[in-house]
Amino acid sequence: ASAVPKKEPKLQWRSIINKFTPEKFDKLLVQLLETLPVESKEAAVSDGEFRQVLEDLLAMIFDASSRQHQYTEMYTDLCQRLMEFIAKQRPNFDSRSCVWSRCEDIFETMVLTPPELPADLPEDELGDRRAKHKERMVGIVKFGGDLVSHGLVPSHGVM
Repeated sequence: ASAVPKKEPKLQWRSIINKFTPEKFDKLLVQLLETLPVESKEAAVSDGEFRQVLEDLLAMIFDASSRQHQYTEMYTDLCQRLMEFIAKQRPNFDSRSCVWSRCEDIFETMVLTPPELPADLPEDELGDRRAKHKERMVGIVKFGGDLVSHGLVPSHGVM
């Protein structure tokens, strides 16, 4: 068992996700899965609570993927393994809909909505911010394509 307590999952997730590399994937995947809520006789976890946990975790995975294009395939694999784990733990829970919902939300807020930039920014700062936004959009689109190609989200909604 891991030494990671289940108290502050968002802090744990961020710490674990920030360390992900292909070489550390299996070890960190185990640590990440150990932070997820587990049904027990003492504590029940409703589908709504579990959905919120998954949506919060997916938001962090999407964010990391948008910043690290070279690892979009790894983050796609992470989503797939996460969904497989959830399917075993909660067979009636629809984790694909959570991934799809996250895709829709991030696409609408990051890709379709231009960034809000102060009008008084110096030209070089404005250019830097636009370049960063474009870089993140490229990462999001690449990650979304990987999710579609692995069957984790429906292609009909993306195309």
